[in-house]
Amino acid sequence: MVFISNAELQKIQSEDCSEITDFLSSFTDLEHLSLSDKSIDLACAKGIGAERWGKLASKIKILKISENEINDEGAAVWATYLEKMPLLEQLDISKNVFGKDGASKLVESLKKSKTLKEIRAKPVDSKLFVG
Repeated sequence: MVFISNAELQKIQSEDCSEITDFLSSFTDLEHLSLSDKSIDLACAKGIGAERWGKLASKIKILKISENEINDEGAAVWATYLEKMPLLEQLDISKNVFGKDGASKLVESLKKSKTLKEIRAKPVDSKLFVG
């Protein structure tokens, strides 16, 4: 099993996130990936790219993308990526900035999962899901 933690990613963080995506491209057998608190906004999520993510995500069981800047549009991008994760068991999307639209895209995507056991989704502001 290959495990990459935040500590390992700290040294390669860049604002355009190209270093992170280049680094991740070299792995095809990850089971646990933590990208929490990496400033992964919409541009970064799109920068990973569906093709690159498809190669990376096939064996991931645990994905942590909490404490980023994922908004509604970013959540839609991640929803398409999550569909390419046939073994996903745990997902942490806590403390992001998406609202109802983003949450509903993620939920629709995750409904297709046959392996998902746990989702952590505490919002930054609990008022985001009210109304």
